Amino acid sequence: MLVVAVSLHPDPVGESVACLRAGIAPVMALPAHRGHELRYLAAHAEVTAIAVPDRLGDFDHQALGREVAAATPSVRLLLVVGGTGGTGGRGGTVGIDATDLRGLAEPADDPAAARARLDRVAPESGDIAVFLLSGGTTGLPKLITRTHDDYEYNARRSAEVCGLDSDDVYLVSLPAGHNFPLACPGILGTLMNGGRVVLARTPDPDKVLPLMAEGVTVTAAVPAVVQRWIDAVASGHHSAPPTLQLLQVGGARLAPEVARRAEPVLGGTLQQVFGMAEGLLNYTRLEDPDDRRIETQGRPMCPDDEILVVDASDNPVPPRQHGRPPHPRPVHPARLLPGRRAQRPRVHPRPRRRSRTSSTACRVSPESPLSRSTIRIWENGSARSWSSNRAPT
Repeated sequence: MLVVAVSLHPDPVGESVACLRAGIAPVMALPAHRGHELRYLAAHAEVTAIAVPDRLGDFDHQALGREVAAATPSVRLLLVVGGTGGTGGRGGTVGIDATDLRGLAEPADDPAAARARLDRVAPESGDIAVFLLSGGTTGLPKLITRTHDDYEYNARRSAEVCGLDSDDVYLVSLPAGHNFPLACPGILGTLMNGGRVVLARTPDPDKVLPLMAEGVTVTAAVPAVVQRWIDAVASGHHSAPPTLQLLQVGGARLAPEVARRAEPVLGGTLQQVFGMAEGLLNYTRLEDPDDRRIETQGRPMCPDDEILVVDASDNPVPPRQHGRPPHPRPVHPARLLPGRRAQRPRVHPRPRRRSRTSSTACRVSPESPLSRSTIRIWENGSARSWSSNRAPT
């Protein structure tokens, strides 16, 4: 296993695909993670390698990588994009030698032989493909295991719902280690359908909107970013993206007043996305009427996902009546990590019956049965939902 801050690397697409192809399960660390988080993740997953850039701005990521490696007995390899001549961590300990990742990424002298070697050690479909991270809002982030079969379905089915094909150009402006820009349909879903991926280091409108003028057809953003893009175009500082066909918005509920401005100002079709890294994904559909795309969080991507909204006595509530999710159930079963207890996907405790301050208020629209429900989310904090392959009885 490998701890890697994919979003920090010059080629996050190549690195992610290479890991999946070789059967290396990357732990998707994020740009903001530092020693506290990385030491925990490396120790918990018992990683054997760490991949970091050399320096970004004023921060020495190679020194941080050496510190994490020195604190993690299982680490055998430190991969650095760029120079490998650092003198060690802040404490002055040199630690293990570093290998320049760029040298490992050179084209093979015999591509056919290299492909044959990879085919011989190809991972099984049920093997862990990637470790995603929970939001870490209640402390350190938790590891979420995704297997090759379920993550392939995640990306493929998302691309089907979004109507992606080989003519699409997907712009990544969110950290590439997140599930949303990685596989919803994101980088993987775009490449699986023969499309192209454009990478932006920041969602800043001064950087992103000029990139969109280069033929971008699909992108994903969080509500705060969408608001900035709308303001930049509406104020005349930038032109509307000329080729944008689909704007996905997720991560939090998009205010209806902002949603109503998105299509007229930015162009393309607005698609609201509500999901969690553990697996439940809901999308508004491209053919949905305006009120459903503006007011709701969509319906499950997978026809086997069912959503149930209950009252304080766990009885299903009628359509349009507020309720809460039932007992939380992880979408994926627990998987054992080497030498560790089972790490279950993050689920939130059942809300207290007499308190509504920490629970998610939600309701189901009456347009369709629960298995194809349209869910509306009102947040006190961050939106949450749970699903299972069978509705509770």
